[in-house]
Amino acid sequence: MAQLPPVIDYTSLTEKKLRDLMARYTAAGFPDYAEKCAAELGQRGKTRKSDYGHIKWNQTHVREVMQPFAHVAAAVPGNSRTSYTEAGGTKIGRKKTDPEWNWIDSYSGIGLPGLSAVFVCYVKAPGADPQFQLRVNGDISAAFTADELPKALAQWENLAQTGAI
Repeated sequence: MAQLPPVIDYTSLTEKKLRDLMARYTAAGFPDYAEKCAAELGQRGKTRKSDYGHIKWNQTHVREVMQPFAHVAAAVPGNSRTSYTEAGGTKIGRKKTDPEWNWIDSYSGIGLPGLSAVFVCYVKAPGADPQFQLRVNGDISAAFTADELPKALAQWENLAQTGAI
């Protein structure tokens, strides 16, 4: 059995050392520690596309968990909203220094007369936990953790079928 890595101050490491450590953690079977290295690179604005695979809640993973919501939205007759996008308003059109900016802002939308609903996923920064919200007519109707996604999908399906929560 592999020995746990020692406690390390990732902020004190150079970019090169972080990448080397991230590769060694991955090879040794410690993805959570590799994610910490990638998150530190993200905090510095030094993350490369190849680093995102070490981060659990990256755009690829968010895309996968959002697909059931997108399929539901796409099946709604007369839907006037985008079924799925990775370019939400807290990501696009804001500077990274804006406190409302999110590294990932993906959503699925349903638009019908009298109903504007989105199911959103926000990830503030590389390595952060996702936040899921159901927003109806501009208000947050419910918030969910990643473990509550089946419950969220059931509410989304009900909303798509009935037009109400």
